[in-house]
Amino acid sequence: MTTVLTRITEIKKKEGFDIWHIRSAGKIVKVTKSGVLGVWPYRNRTRDTHTVKEFREKFAAAYPGCTCAVLRGDGTVVHGNTLLQQVRATY
Repeated sequence: MTTVLTRITEIKKKEGFDIWHIRSAGKIVKVTKSGVLGVWPYRNRTRDTHTVKEFREKFAAAYPGCTCAVLRGDGTVVHGNTLLQQVRATY
């Protein structure tokens, strides 16, 4: 089984930014836990013109019951109205 950290790394490579604080049923999931997140079902990265909120909705659709936080290059959490283009520019 794939760990949460491995899946986060795969999503980061595809999307160009880091995610963290994966929550399932309101509780933070340990990154060492296996079998929580399946394969990231999207072939293409999310468009630069989409917001962080839209990405989080996409994440929730891929992993029902789970949420995540999107991080800037310095590790701070990004607000929902920020464009993904701005987030990717920090890396």
